Amino acid sequence: MKRIFIAIAVLYACFSHAFAADDITTDENFKFGKPTATELSMTNYEGDADADAVILYDNVLIHYIFTSNGDFKQVRECISRIKILKEDGLRFADVSFLLYNSNTLKSAYSGITAYSFNTDANGKTVKTELKKSNIFKEKVDDNYSLIKFTIPEVKVGSLIEYRYKITTDDIYNIPS
Repeated sequence: MKRIFIAIAVLYACFSHAFAADDITTDENFKFGKPTATELSMTNYEGDADADAVILYDNVLIHYIFTSNGDFKQVRECISRIKILKEDGLRFADVSFLLYNSNTLKSAYSGITAYSFNTDANGKTVKTELKKSNIFKEKVDDNYSLIKFTIPEVKVGSLIEYRYKITTDDIYNIPS
């Protein structure tokens, strides 16, 4: 029975990598790092005139990989795009997420990429990238660490986006 399970897992891993795209998004119109002119020029949200910010895109893709030592790992690829409409919306530029590590379960993050997009006085789009030196890891307790970063050059009217990947031995728990 164990051999059948391993054979199925290997086949799944092979086919999932063969057909997986490099881009984690499932929306064909979404391109990370390339906001639309409509998104950049947005000044309010028709659905809620009091909105401080609008989440334009938020996606988490979860898949599993089979490692060379015979274990499975869960991989979560997260991506978000947010338009800042008011001063109170600036809080969305502060991003954080938890990593769980214990004696038996390990988690790691990778691939943090974040940008702010602003329009200058000439109408040109200015793209500012998060520097790796501005990503911080803070120990919360014996099992949890908090990964934090603030997207640079964010002001009212900015469009921000970020993505990161979490790889974990915890294959059973899927965050809500």
